[in-house]
Amino acid sequence: IPWDLFQPPPPWLSALMPLLPDLPTYFPGQNLTAGGSHHHIIESLGNFLLTLARRQPLVLFLDNLHWADAPSWNFLGYLAQRIVQMPLLIIGTARAEDMPSERGRLLRKMQRNQFMMKRTLQRLSQTETNALVGSLMSENNIDPVFLHRIYEETEGNPFFIIETVRAVREAGGDWTESVPTDASGKRPFFAIPMQVQAVIEARLDKLSEESRGALGVAAAIGREFSFQLLQEVSQYDTETLLNALDEWLGRGLVRETRDGYDFTHEKLSQIAYQQLSRARRQWIHRQIADLLTAELPATNPAQLAHHYYLSSEPGLALPYLAQAGQRALGVRSYAEAREFGLRAIGLLGRTQRLWGSAVTERIDLNLQLAQAYAFTGGLPKALQMLREAERMAEVQGDIGRLVRIFRRSAQIFWLQGTPVAADDYARRTLRHAEELDDARLRFAALRMLGRVNIVRSQYDDAIAYLLRYIDLAERGSSQTDLPAVYGYLGVAYARVGSWQRALDAAQKGVDLASVEVAGAMPIVARMQLAFVYAELREWEQALAVAEPLSDSWREEGMTPYAFMLRTVNGRCLAQLHGKPEGVAEIESALQWAEEVDYRVQVHLVQLYLAQAQFRLDQKEVALEMAQLATAKAAAVGDRWAEAIGLRTQAEIAVRLPQPDWVGIERQLVNSASNLRRIRARPDLARTFLALRRLYDRAGQTAWAVDCHFRATTIFEELGMGEELREAQGQAAGDRVGAVVIPGLKLVGPNEFHDG
Repeated sequence: IPWDLFQPPPPWLSALMPLLPDLPTYFPGQNLTAGGSHHHIIESLGNFLLTLARRQPLVLFLDNLHWADAPSWNFLGYLAQRIVQMPLLIIGTARAEDMPSERGRLLRKMQRNQFMMKRTLQRLSQTETNALVGSLMSENNIDPVFLHRIYEETEGNPFFIIETVRAVREAGGDWTESVPTDASGKRPFFAIPMQVQAVIEARLDKLSEESRGALGVAAAIGREFSFQLLQEVSQYDTETLLNALDEWLGRGLVRETRDGYDFTHEKLSQIAYQQLSRARRQWIHRQIADLLTAELPATNPAQLAHHYYLSSEPGLALPYLAQAGQRALGVRSYAEAREFGLRAIGLLGRTQRLWGSAVTERIDLNLQLAQAYAFTGGLPKALQMLREAERMAEVQGDIGRLVRIFRRSAQIFWLQGTPVAADDYARRTLRHAEELDDARLRFAALRMLGRVNIVRSQYDDAIAYLLRYIDLAERGSSQTDLPAVYGYLGVAYARVGSWQRALDAAQKGVDLASVEVAGAMPIVARMQLAFVYAELREWEQALAVAEPLSDSWREEGMTPYAFMLRTVNGRCLAQLHGKPEGVAEIESALQWAEEVDYRVQVHLVQLYLAQAQFRLDQKEVALEMAQLATAKAAAVGDRWAEAIGLRTQAEIAVRLPQPDWVGIERQLVNSASNLRRIRARPDLARTFLALRRLYDRAGQTAWAVDCHFRATTIFEELGMGEELREAQGQAAGDRVGAVVIPGLKLVGPNEFHDG
C-alpha cells in the first residue's frame, strides 16, 4: 500500500483503527485515535479504497459473500454507489442457494441500478474435468475410463472433483486403472469424500425436520421424482410438502423439470438417503414399489426390482429382476443384465422356500445369466449355467424351456467358435419353434442361422434365413435385433458381390438403430456398415463410419461388437494410411479375445492383422499370422477366410527372398477353387488378378491373359472398375515394372484342386 497517498493523514483515517490496528506504525508522530460508529467505519473504508483507486486501477475480491455479516453487506451497498465512475472493480463470489433472502433483495436492487453484473458459474464439461484431473494427478496418460467415472460421479462440480481425486489418491493403489464393471457385474463407485459429505450435510442441516425427512423420501424414489408420488409415499399434507419443495428449490437442492423434480446433484440425493434409518428406507421402498405397481403398470421392471429389492420383502423383486435382465439383453446391455441376474440368483437362494416355482425360476435365471456371461467374456461360466439349466429342465420334463436351452446352446457354441455345432442347435431350435409357433424363438433361430451360414460360407442359405427374419419382422411386431440382421445381410451380399444390396441393407440397419433402438445397437449397426465398406475396399468411407466410435469401448469396456469395431478401424488405418496404429488396434482387440477366451471370428481378425502387417512391410510376422489364421479358418469350416488366407500367404511369400513359386501357385489356385465353389466373386476376381501377376513374372503370357480376362470380367460385372484400375490390372503384353523370371516350373491355373 502506498502510504504516502495518505499524507497528511485525513481526518477519517483514524476510524479504520479497528480494521487496521497497525496503522499508527505507518504514521509516526501522528495522533490517530480509534473511534467512530459503524457508519464512520464504512465511510472511511470507502474513502480508503477510493484513494487507492485514484492512484491506479484497483480490484477488490470478496469470497463467500453468503457468509458475510450485515455490516459487510452495508459496506458493499455503500461502496457500489460511489465507484460508478471510478477505476475500482469489486468481484464477489457466493453460493446462491445459501444466500439469505434479505441479501438477495439487495443484489437485485443493485442489478436494477446497473451497479453490478451477475455471472453464474457453469459446471465443468468432460474436457474441462479431464484437464483439472490431469493437473491434480500430474500424470500424462490417465485411463479414459477413470476420467469418465470422475466426471460421472462429480457431474463437473470443481469442488467435488478436487475432493474425489484427493480421496482416490489417499486410498492408495492404481485407481486410474479402474474398470467399468467388476467381477460380479457391478460398476465400482467412489465413496463420497468426507469434505464433500460435510458440505452437503451442512446444507441439509438447515432444513426443518419435516423438510429433511421428505427430502429423504424423494431421494429413495430416485434422482427424479414427481410431486404426486412423493406425497403418496411421504403421507405429508399438501401444504407441508409444498413449503418443503419451495425450500428445496430456493436452496438449490432440487430443480424443476418438465415432468416433476430432479436433484441438482447425485451426491445430494445419496446423502439425503443415507440420513434415513434402515427400517424407514425399507418401508419407503415397499410403499414406492406397491404404488408404482398399482398405478403405473408400464413402469420399467428395473425400477420395480430396485425398490422391492431394497424393501423389507426383497423376494418380491425376483420376477422384475428377470424381466429387467431380459430387457437389458434385448438392447445389448450385457453387464447390466449380468448384475440383474446375479442379484436374482442370490435372492432366489435366500428366499426359494417361499416360492413354489423355484426350479423354473432358477432355469430362467440361469438362461439369462448364461447369455450375460457369454457376452461379457465369461464363456466357461456361461456353459456351466447352461448345463445346470438343461439338467433341471430334463428332470422337470419342461419341453418349452429345453427349446430355450437349445437356443442358448446354439449361442454359446457360436461364441465358442464352433459354428457347425451352433448350426445344429439353431436348426433344432427353429424346428421346435415352428411346432410351438413361438415367434420369439423363431426369430432367434433365424438370426443365428443367418450368422452361422455366413461364417460357413453358405451365403445363399444365409441370405434366405436373414430375408425370412426381415419379412416376418416387418409383417409382424418390431424386433430390436432387426438393425443387426440388416447388417448381417449386408455382409452376406458383400461376400457375393451384390454391392448395392449390401450397402443398402447395412445402411438400413443404421437408420433403424438410430431412431428406434437404445443400448449398443446403434454402434453395432455402424460397425456392420463400416465392415461392408471395408469389404468393398472403400477404406476412407469405412473409416469415416467407424472412427467416431473407435473409443466407445473405453467407457463400457470391451464387448464382442467392440472387438470387431476396433478391428475394422485398425484395418482401415493400416490399409489406407499404412499407420502402425492400425496394427496396434487389431492387436489390442486380439489381446482382449485371448484374455477372455472369446472365439467368434478370431481367425478372421487374425487374417486382417496379417494383411495389415504386410501393408506395413512386416513380412515375416505377417506370414506367420496368415498361416495361423488360415489353419483356424479351415478348422471351423470358414471356406471364404481359408481361401483369403491362402491368397494372403501367397502374396506375402512373393515378397520374400527365394520364393517357393510352385507353392505360391498352388495356394492361389486352391484359393480360386474355394472361392468359385462358394460364389465369393469379388475375392475370386482378386485371386485371379494375383495369379495373373504370378504368370506375368513367369513369362507365361497365355495363362496371364486367361487369368486377366477372368478377373476383369468379374470386376466389370460387379462394378468394381475403380479397384481394378488401382490394382493396375493390365494385360500381360502391356506389363511394366516386373522382371520376367525364366525357368519357373509352374503348371497352369487349371491343374490344382483343393487338398
